[in-house]
Amino acid sequence: WRKSQGQRAGELAVVDGLLFAERGAQALRTADGSVAATIPQVFGRVVATRERLVPSAPGTTVNVGDGSNPPVATQLRGFTLPSLSDAWTYSLRSGQSLTTKELRLATWPETPGLPPRTLVLTTATDEDDAQLLVGVRVSDGSEAFQCRLDYEARTMPQLLELAPGALLMMDGAQTCGECDPPFASSQARFQRFPMPGLLPAKEPWPGTFGGPGHDHHEGADH
Repeated sequence: WRKSQGQRAGELAVVDGLLFAERGAQALRTADGSVAATIPQVFGRVVATRERLVPSAPGTTVNVGDGSNPPVATQLRGFTLPSLSDAWTYSLRSGQSLTTKELRLATWPETPGLPPRTLVLTTATDEDDAQLLVGVRVSDGSEAFQCRLDYEARTMPQLLELAPGALLMMDGAQTCGECDPPFASSQARFQRFPMPGLLPAKEPWPGTFGGPGHDHHEGADH
């Protein structure tokens, strides 16, 4: 099948036979291109388990100085799959705002003796310009943690990646991150923050560009 969409191109995510375009709001069936469901915002750099889908907050970006004046983003929303009905809304604390459209799924050993919880990770800043890592439980949208990242930011975080026991982050690129190729000829900075117990989540869509190892887990046996 072939389908033309009335929006700019961007990243594509695939979860259990549904296709999500970064700048679209309609989930398409990969079998025939028909519309399966719609949400009231664009998907952005979406992450998803088999039960929940979390889009980037509207107005967030990875570009520096693109001339736009986006609204202050303070909420993440979760949607139920496959219907895309509302599941939860997470709101930051007073004076905080989200700083990037990058999201990642991770597992976190929250309670000793129980299985780890799957979290969506994003970054925020507070009224003192402190840089924060925020973990939100994908199942119900409750806050698992906030922790301060002890560094002086050059830009908003532009790429996030996970490794066993660590968060890796890129910032400082002055070139376009939503172009093809992203951040071409940039001189970015890469940092590693130890987080013992943190693991990349083995979910259908853990983050942009395929997540850890650039692979996804669409098949039930993978």
